[in-house]
Order: sequence, then structure tokens, then C-alpha cells
Amino acid sequence: ERIRNHKYRSLGDLEKDVMLLCHNAQTFNLEGSQIYEDSIVLQSVFKSARQKIAKEEESEDESNEEEEEEDEEESESEAKSVKVKIKLNKKDEKGRDKGKGKKRPNRGKAKPVVSDFDSDEEQDERVSVADWD
Repeated sequence: ERIRNHKYRSLGDLEKDVMLLCHNAQTFNLEGSQIYEDSIVLQSVFKSARQKIAKEEESEDESNEEEEEEDEEESESEAKSVKVKIKLNKKDEKGRDKGKGKKRPNRGKAKPVVSDFDSDEEQDERVSVADWD
């Protein structure tokens, strides 16, 4: 009834009930009786099926790990290709920019930086030198 109603949360819960059933059949029935012998067969069949499932899960986990590693490698190569695919605005044959943005005007020469730590003389020297340009 529990199997039909999907009451087992895991295969482990089912395994506990099957093992308890087999243990009870062997405890409360005469050795050599049909029920006793069937419980031994059922127990061994269940154990071998459980081992087979465990092996399949291990092989699936290994193949999933390999797939994840391949996916990671693909992701890394995709990330690298994305970095390579960044395009700069190129000029067409007539010398106009293909891009929609406007070109920034030149800023000219760099202006001197005045620091609070400079003495007044150093600041005056910098300003006077900058004015000669």
C-alpha cells in the first residue's frame, strides 16, 4: 500500500521496510518453510538491486562531473571569446566614424596639479611655468 501511494521519501526508507519484512518472515516462520525461503530470496534480490542502483548512481555522478568539467571548460572558452569579440569603432572608407558616438575633442596639455602640501614658492613657480606655454 505504501508503494502504491508513494509514501516512501527515499529508497532507504523502502529498504528498511523490506529488510524488516524479511527479518520478521524469517523470525516468525519455520526454517525451510515457503515463506522463510521466499523472504531470503526477496532479501537477496533487493540487496543486489540496491547495489546495482548504487553503482548506476556512481557512474551517473562521474559522468555528470565530467560533463560539468566540460561545461566549465566551454564556459571559460566562451568567456575568452567574448573578450575577443569586443569591437572598436572603425572608420569607413571615407574617413567617417561608423560608431554613433561623437569623438571627444582633444584636451590639450595637462594642467599642473596644486597640492596643499606644496609651499607657496613651488606653487608660484608651477603657475609661472605653465603660463609660458
